[in-house]
Amino acid sequence: MGLNIFTLLNLSMIFLISAGAASAQQRISSPSGPPENWVRPFEGFDGPANGLYKNLGEKLNPHITSLRLDYRIPNDLIECVMDTLAAVSFLVGTGHQDLILVGHSFGGAVVIKSASFSDQVKSVIALASQTAGATEANLVTPRSLLLIHGDEDIVLSPLCSQTIYDWAEEPKELFLLSGAGHSFRETEQELTEKVEQWIRNVL
Repeated sequence: MGLNIFTLLNLSMIFLISAGAASAQQRISSPSGPPENWVRPFEGFDGPANGLYKNLGEKLNPHITSLRLDYRIPNDLIECVMDTLAAVSFLVGTGHQDLILVGHSFGGAVVIKSASFSDQVKSVIALASQTAGATEANLVTPRSLLLIHGDEDIVLSPLCSQTIYDWAEEPKELFLLSGAGHSFRETEQELTEKVEQWIRNVL
């Protein structure tokens, strides 16, 4: 399978967080995946906005656990949802009950699709999400849904998040970041603050 723009812009990663302490950040990777390390090329493993997942995970630790996930088969929505639910099961099995799913780009659709399959998921944050795979956003409720999109995103138009917002039921929020592109590099601090505030309010 060849790489495409979504692979370079965080196709294969999501971020799961939960109230409760754990021994630093955790990672799940398939046996055939890359070696166990904390650094990946592009934005993937560390997240958009110059490492949102890594930086926020470190900031929230040890009171809030974070887990970053590599998909086994990027680009396959159903398989990626299964990977996400396996990660949810892992966290629940280690005593975590209230979870938030965070996904960027393709990952936004994955977390929206995954949410309804677990009672432990309390909220979803979709960053610059695509609409493909997110048509069942109405099933996220009663969980809260935060959609964040840059108004200068030329990879996935902000209309994608607006459309998902229209599909979704309350509670929901659409937050447009002025001057932000698909990677949110231009608005790193503002994005981080918004996501952190949402997480702390939910958990």
